[in-house]
Amino acid sequence: MNTVQIGDISEARILIRFMELRIPVLLPWNNGLRYDMIIELDGKFKRIQIKTGQFKDGIVSFVPASLDSTTRNSQIPYYGQIDYFAVYCPQNNGYYLIPVDHAPSNRCHMRVEPPKNNQMKNIRWARDYELDDRYALSETSPELFSGMNTVQIGDISEAKILARFIELEYAVMLPWSHGLRYDMVIEKEGIFKRIQVKTAQLVDDALIRFNASNHNTKADREKWQRQYYGEIDYFAVYCPQLDKTYWIHVDDAPGDHCHLRLKPAANNQTKGVRWARDYEL
Repeated sequence: MNTVQIGDISEARILIRFMELRIPVLLPWNNGLRYDMIIELDGKFKRIQIKTGQFKDGIVSFVPASLDSTTRNSQIPYYGQIDYFAVYCPQNNGYYLIPVDHAPSNRCHMRVEPPKNNQMKNIRWARDYELDDRYALSETSPELFSGMNTVQIGDISEAKILARFIELEYAVMLPWSHGLRYDMVIEKEGIFKRIQVKTAQLVDDALIRFNASNHNTKADREKWQRQYYGEIDYFAVYCPQLDKTYWIHVDDAPGDHCHLRLKPAANNQTKGVRWARDYEL
């Protein structure tokens, strides 16, 4: 992957982490800003610059500056232009939030493991900057979606799917228009696919289930459902209990609930079974 693709993954991962902590996130429409997103903490807006950390010899490090595009050999610090660095480190799956004033201008090091010489003075410990429940807008639960409404759950699932497609080197496009039947469009080698994102439930540790249609209630309280045939190409499905993503062609999914089986059925019935492993994204 190139540096742009790596940065896209880090941005998606940080976005997911903020949403997991119920922290409101705003994405700027303008290009060329010094921050990548805005978060709201305690009623105040904070400017966030996202960086990808590297893990080596017990240390997570990142560059807290941008490269000067005119000279290509000097760095421009962020002092006064952002409030925090949000850092994702893929090697240890770590998330960190560092005030801009806590980061030196050349390279920032955060120690995860004690040094071999036992030198403890002036160490910047990674644990002090972990992006964890201390920043949560409301009390969080070990179960990811506990206490969230359906919109919040859908936002996290969409971000998880977005991150996975980027990891697989797809171009991902989010529609500006509202009311479309798909949540995103992906492209690779000139082939476009319309994606509807769904959240799956784990049932008895044996299968995952998701709605392959959308349900609504009319003004007279009559319930109805609408299927997606001909309006999307794939369902992309995130299961929070497994932290796994799947995709299935719309024509392979039944019109109501779709089941992907993880374990054999109790009666050993195998005919017509959709095995989850065949649809992993």
